[in-house]
Amino acid sequence: MSYIQKLDENFVLPELEGDWEWRDAAGWPLHGRGWSAGIATWGRLPDAAQAIVRPDVWTLSRHSAGLHYEFSTDSPDVGVQWGVLQENIAMDHMAATGVSGLDIYRWDGSSWRMAGIARPTQQQNRTFFCRRGPSPEVERFRVHLPLYNGVTELRVGLRPGSTCEVHPPVKKPLCVYGTSIIQGGCASRPGMAPTAILGRLLDCPVINLGFSGNGRAEPHMADILAEIKPAAFVVDCLPNIHTDFAEAHLSEFIPRLLRASGDVPVVFVGFLNAPGCSWTPAFAERVTSVERTQKEILARHKAEFPGRIYEIPGEALLGSDDEGTVDGIHPTDLGFHRMAVALSAALRPLLEK
Repeated sequence: MSYIQKLDENFVLPELEGDWEWRDAAGWPLHGRGWSAGIATWGRLPDAAQAIVRPDVWTLSRHSAGLHYEFSTDSPDVGVQWGVLQENIAMDHMAATGVSGLDIYRWDGSSWRMAGIARPTQQQNRTFFCRRGPSPEVERFRVHLPLYNGVTELRVGLRPGSTCEVHPPVKKPLCVYGTSIIQGGCASRPGMAPTAILGRLLDCPVINLGFSGNGRAEPHMADILAEIKPAAFVVDCLPNIHTDFAEAHLSEFIPRLLRASGDVPVVFVGFLNAPGCSWTPAFAERVTSVERTQKEILARHKAEFPGRIYEIPGEALLGSDDEGTVDGIHPTDLGFHRMAVALSAALRPLLEK
C-alpha cells in the first residue's frame, strides 16, 4: 500500500473478491479501428503499413488509443484483467490511468456515463472495474483501451452465470489523423481522449490515428488513410509540422488524400490556440507560418474538390482563458472536452447529409 493510500482510503485500489468468469476479449469486434483484416489484435495500422511508415509511426501504431469494446451484461459486478507492452506505465505529466489504464462507460438510455476506472500498477493487472448492485438488469457497456501503451491481453470478468452479449460497430466511423493531441496526451483516462469524447457527442465510432510527435502529413499517409472510407476525415497535423517541410508535405498530402478518398469530406484543423504557442517568438512565428501554408494550399484545391474541403480555425478549440492545457500545449480533460465540442459542431452537419 502506498503512502497516500495509507492516508486516504479513497485512493486504495478495489480488490477482486468472490468468484468470477473471465471472457477473453481478443476475439470480440473492436470499435474505433479502420481495418478488420491484416492487422494485429490491438493495432491501429495494418501490418502492410510497417514497410511504408517510419519506425516511430509504426511503434506508436501499437498503442491502443481510441480502441474500445461494447458489450451488454446483467452481471452485478465487472472486473478486468489486462497486460500492456511497455514497462513504463505512466509519463511525467500524464497519469498511468491515461497511459496504460482502462475506463468503462454505461449507457443510461440516452447517453454514455462513466462507470469505473481500471488503474494499472504494473504490466500485468487484474482489478475490480465497476459495481452495479445485487439485481441489475441487462445494460450496455463501453470499455476504452490505453492511450499510450499497447495491449497484450484483455479479459472481462463477470459474476458466474451472467449473460454477455458483444456488440459490433454498426455506424460508419469518423477518422481523425494527427498528433499527440489526437492520440490523447495528456488525458487523465482513455475516455477523455478527444476522439472518445467526440464519439459520445456524435454517437458514432471514431478512428484515432494520432501519432505522438509524428503526425506530419507525410504523403504516403494519404494512401493509408484512403483505405478506410469513413463518413469524414479530420486532419489535425499542424502541431507536428515545421516550416522547413510544411509546403513539401502539405502540398502533396492534401490533394493526394482528396483524390484517393472518393467523395469523403475532409476537415482540416488549424493550429490549436494553446498558450504555449506564444511563449517564444520562434514558436509563434512557426504557428503563423504553417497555418498560412495550409490555408494557401487548401485555397488552391477548393475548385478541384467542391464541397469536400472544410476548415476549423485553431482559435475555436481550447477557449480563451488559457486553462485548457497541462504544459502549454497538451490539453487537460477540460481542453479535450472543449476541442471535441468545437469539432462536433463542425462535423454534425456533414454526418447529417
